[in-house]
Amino acid sequence: MDLEALMRCLGTGSCVVTQLTSGMIIGMLLFLIASGVTLIFGVLNVTNFAHGSLYMAGAYIALTLYQASGNYFIAAVGAAVAVGLLGVAFERLLMSKVYGSNVLMQLLVCYAVILMFGVALASFVPWIISVAIAAREGPGLSQNIGWMTRPGVAARHA
Repeated sequence: MDLEALMRCLGTGSCVVTQLTSGMIIGMLLFLIASGVTLIFGVLNVTNFAHGSLYMAGAYIALTLYQASGNYFIAAVGAAVAVGLLGVAFERLLMSKVYGSNVLMQLLVCYAVILMFGVALASFVPWIISVAIAAREGPGLSQNIGWMTRPGVAARHA
């Protein structure tokens, strides 16, 4: 880390404002996540850490629907409906079996779902692997990701 550049940046008002607002945004996001988990656990007495996998599935479903239709509205509504159905299936088929059981069993079920979503995503969305490879190979490469183009990433050499 370059301490001189950091001190020069902190000497300007725009840098301080940017750092403060970024810190507030991250803090608010962490608060929303923590309050959501607390609310779910407090009201339902269920520990569910698989929400992130459902969000991830919704993002990729929306991307796939947008690529297929070219319409943002169809992609957003279709992804919301698909993730809603996926969430209902997750709750009915898996989480309802561990209600009232040990918290570790609930965490184990959620962790298994997270792993399954990761494997399924790597299997059915092959361009993720090509993006990771392009990022490792260095500058000058660009990757077409749906409706945007990701510019090449400079390789970091130790």
